[in-house]
Amino acid sequence: MEQLHDLNIDISSGQLSNLLTKKQDIFHDEKNEILSVGVAVSQVLHTDDTGARHAGKNGYCTHIGNELFAWFESTESKSRINFLSCLSQGIEQRYVLNEGALEYIERQKFPKSILANLNTNNIDINEQKAWEKWLTEQGIKRPRHRKILTEGALIGGLVSPRRNFQRTCYYE
Repeated sequence: MEQLHDLNIDISSGQLSNLLTKKQDIFHDEKNEILSVGVAVSQVLHTDDTGARHAGKNGYCTHIGNELFAWFESTESKSRINFLSCLSQGIEQRYVLNEGALEYIERQKFPKSILANLNTNNIDINEQKAWEKWLTEQGIKRPRHRKILTEGALIGGLVSPRRNFQRTCYYE
């Protein structure tokens, strides 16, 4: 407030609060568009998460960007699934088991015996609950296995032919 008053901007704390907290949908839409355009025009993306406590709860801020743009999202998680979900902002999040997904899953040393028994044909799911149901139907119970398959399917959804995100991706 003091800085605004120093700049001869006459605004009350209530007005400032309303500007920062009310009718934010247009700003959220613009933020998602920044990410979509940034991803579409970039060859390289950087990401980072930082943690902070607020009101007694752990929280995280995820950054995706490069020298052309910066995008931030406050989340409750600091995981690869969280990053992939953030990367899907503004577009339909999909769980797809395709060549890219299966390549990632194999690199994570997922048990080949379990992978061989999965029905991976035409798996293209656009809802988290439906994805979780599919995992359960396939008998995937171990958290590590569910995590790896979910990460792979989210990657598959991002690099599927229906997406315009066909860059070479490196996943560490």
